[in-house]
Amino acid sequence: MDLITQRKQDGNSVTKISADSPVPTGSIWGAAIDDGNLFRAGCQKDLNASSGIVMLSITTPASPVLRFVPAVVSAEAECRVQFIEGPDGIADGTEVTPRNADRNSSAASSASVKYDPTVTIGGGVVLGNVVLGNGRAVGGSITPSGEWLLKPSTTYVLLVENKTTSKNQISIRFYWKE
Repeated sequence: MDLITQRKQDGNSVTKISADSPVPTGSIWGAAIDDGNLFRAGCQKDLNASSGIVMLSITTPASPVLRFVPAVVSAEAECRVQFIEGPDGIADGTEVTPRNADRNSSAASSASVKYDPTVTIGGGVVLGNVVLGNGRAVGGSITPSGEWLLKPSTTYVLLVENKTTSKNQISIRFYWKE
């Protein structure tokens, strides 16, 4: 028995949802949630005046290729945000447990996420570089507008540096599909 029949404006497409059908979500991200393979990880940190830095890294598995949305970053005041592929070295850091967006799924991520690792930036490729707040006392946020297919077995680092003379609270969120 059909619960809903929807006809699109063009008159050609019909979507039927029955009691046995998954609810259509309308995006690859919604479909990833339905499949139990959309993951999230993040951190929040108060940065010191003028010199504070926070980093979140993700190391991709050999397989599958990760479909990654560049991080969502929010800041209270001006900061520089860089997304770097393959820095020369990375060590230490606190493991962050990725959370499955489908809270009914037991699937775990095969990526490794670390908060505030020790990173040697040289040799890496800067994939993105932006300043939030740009000379103002107020910060801002970055909302992703695209996605990356990340290289297997590669570390990526999101570095956020405080550019003000006061403390700056930073929030970073990663989202990816495996």
